[in-house]
Amino acid sequence: MRDKRIKLIYFSLQGSESKEVILSWKVIIGPFSLLFGIILLLVGISISVFTDNFHNFRIDTLTETNAGLRTQLNELGKVANELQTRVQRFETENDDLSIFADHPIMDSDTRQVGVGGSSTLRTEESLLPHDLQRVTNEYRSMLETTSRKLDLVESEKSVLLQAIENRQIKLDHQPSIYPVVGRITDNYGYRIDPFTKSKRHHKGLDIAQRRGTPVKATAAGVVVLAKNHYKRNSGFGKVVKIDHGNGFTTIFGHLENINVKKGQKVKRHEIIGTVGSTGRSTGPHLHYEVLENGKNLNPKNFIIAE
Repeated sequence: MRDKRIKLIYFSLQGSESKEVILSWKVIIGPFSLLFGIILLLVGISISVFTDNFHNFRIDTLTETNAGLRTQLNELGKVANELQTRVQRFETENDDLSIFADHPIMDSDTRQVGVGGSSTLRTEESLLPHDLQRVTNEYRSMLETTSRKLDLVESEKSVLLQAIENRQIKLDHQPSIYPVVGRITDNYGYRIDPFTKSKRHHKGLDIAQRRGTPVKATAAGVVVLAKNHYKRNSGFGKVVKIDHGNGFTTIFGHLENINVKKGQKVKRHEIIGTVGSTGRSTGPHLHYEVLENGKNLNPKNFIIAE
């Protein structure tokens, strides 16, 4: 290899003169090595410059991205705080519903809907700066808690509305008004019987009013007795009995006319008949009784001022 040479012969196409040059390998390899080194140096410098620029671009991009994330997290924080405020308002409304429904108010510990265990960062969150990791974790925890509270509030409200509905049904079926407005001639309790002149227990109210005055149902219920036939000077004469459910029944006696039938559903204030003097009666009036589980009670105790 060291003995080998390279002979270069060059000549002009216009003449016959030619020249030759003999070169050794060292002479050839040296410049090529230098050229190759210069190329590698230029490539290295280019890669370094490109890497630095790309790195700076990535830093600028991440900085801009983090700034955007911080802005979004701040907005998310505002939404989370607003949701918590709304949950607190819903809880207050449920407290008011609890009072109205005569239902126990949910205690504050139950409403915390606490859960156990430590919070674990998600894979994508672990790439964030530490301050963004902390804020993200806090807001996620806040939103998860708020979501559970909303579920609890919704469930509680459903129970309360059902309780209110049941209470309203119960109230609708509980005698609470006068069946007819008039002068009370005899109260509930012991009195002197107008026929026998002896002391006897009067099981209801006697309300005097003109014959033919409408008589109203005092609560919603089902007519279980609508008796038109009676013996003269005996009993309540024409009488209506209504079952209101929950153990309550009412009796309306001495009616002139009956406007309902057995099995008919009636509502409070619905006209069931008219005042009369049928049966054992001294004059036009309504005999009105209220019973709970078959026991007579003072009707006045159920009257609600309208």
